[in-house]
Amino acid sequence: MKTILSFLFASVLFLSTIAQNKQQSKKVLNQNGDIVILVGFITKVNDSADLIGSPTVMNFSGKDSTQSVTLIVQNKDRYKFKEAPETAFLNQYVQVKGKIETYKGKSQITLYSEQQISILRESYSPNKLEPL
Repeated sequence: MKTILSFLFASVLFLSTIAQNKQQSKKVLNQNGDIVILVGFITKVNDSADLIGSPTVMNFSGKDSTQSVTLIVQNKDRYKFKEAPETAFLNQYVQVKGKIETYKGKSQITLYSEQQISILRESYSPNKLEPL
């Protein structure tokens, strides 16, 4: 009986910890300095990614489209991505894990490697036979 209660207590503790870290971007502004996991859509990437030394800047929107977070890939870290981030993630639903920082009043996450971002599903394209 003690084993079952211990297991249930540990399970509840574990699940509550995971639930606290899964955030939607609506609450991100209050999470400065925290490491969070966000799920959302890459809506736009900067046009200056081809300029030498320029970081890749991607706009990320969660379920609440009024709140966005900027994702930054510094030029020195681009080689850690199999595909160029500005093309691989544009118009894709992704999961991002990183530390929330505030720059000029706006929330951002710096991506240092491809392990911090993953495509959850491809977006709908009129060229595909069926939507996902």
